[in-house]
Amino acid sequence: NLNLSNLQNHHIHLFKQRPASRFQRISMPGRGKSSPADGRNPRYGASINYYLKEKADSIKIYIYDEENNLVREMDGSTGKGINRVQWNLQYDRATEPKLRTLPFGMEIDGALPERLRENSDGWRPLVTWGYGGFAGPMVKPGTYTVKITNGDKELQTELKVEKDPNTTGTEAEIAEQTTLALEIRDAISEVANLVNDMEWIRKQIDDVQQIANEVEHQMRDDLQRYDSTVVSVEKRLFQLTLTGTFADDLRGPTMLYSKLMNLADQVQEGDYKPTDQQKEVYALHMAELEEIKQAYTNIKPVLADLNKKLSSGNLPTIVIPDIKEDK
Repeated sequence: NLNLSNLQNHHIHLFKQRPASRFQRISMPGRGKSSPADGRNPRYGASINYYLKEKADSIKIYIYDEENNLVREMDGSTGKGINRVQWNLQYDRATEPKLRTLPFGMEIDGALPERLRENSDGWRPLVTWGYGGFAGPMVKPGTYTVKITNGDKELQTELKVEKDPNTTGTEAEIAEQTTLALEIRDAISEVANLVNDMEWIRKQIDDVQQIANEVEHQMRDDLQRYDSTVVSVEKRLFQLTLTGTFADDLRGPTMLYSKLMNLADQVQEGDYKPTDQQKEVYALHMAELEEIKQAYTNIKPVLADLNKKLSSGNLPTIVIPDIKEDK
């Protein structure tokens, strides 16, 4: 048995994990001001507790399912003594779209609103309706492995995730829901990868455009035409006029990114298996995604032609990313 005295002889110790329940939300947010008499629930999810004899440079925590598939990777706290990291019982989230161009049709005239300013890495987030789909799906009930690493030291223990006792869905139905939710998450990541690739291309074209305009280069008119070719594909993924507010998405047609985000939200409502309609809508979205991926592939020769002209005109060429797919 482990006690305080012999715990201090360990450089690192991973405590036995208590079971965690994947409770479903039973009240909507924004229900009104809390009463002083309200109780306070423990933090949601699984508490992963471990002891460090000395402060660590880094701690990594990995969660694996029963088939030894990686579910989640997290950074752990590194302080001396007992540490606690909370896992929200969700998979890793989808890839995030990173916008590097201004909303379509907008020109810089003075200072930009804060929501349109790039962060220190040179991009701004894509804000759209149904943002909850960006989060990783909740794991199904089962036994998971928690692995913690500190340098060459590695410890692991089991963690049981239990079904919400208040819901009527079966574990088999929840497993079917999780499978579809993961497929939607991966589709969202594919869309994000396409957006990120085309944003890089358009950002480069814009930079070269500024050079061409400055020196009155003969390519300055052609560059806009090449940008429009990329826009013709990218606009099928999200509304290029979005300015960073949720309401923007309601002012135009819903594009594929928002469709998938909303479907991800709906599929994970409650402990139910996906409906036939949700499966059918997912199939339609995937067919649309394949069409867009093919359209992006088809513009590669056009961009290659642009690079030839830029090179012969002594202008910087465009780096054309390869399509990435999330597995």
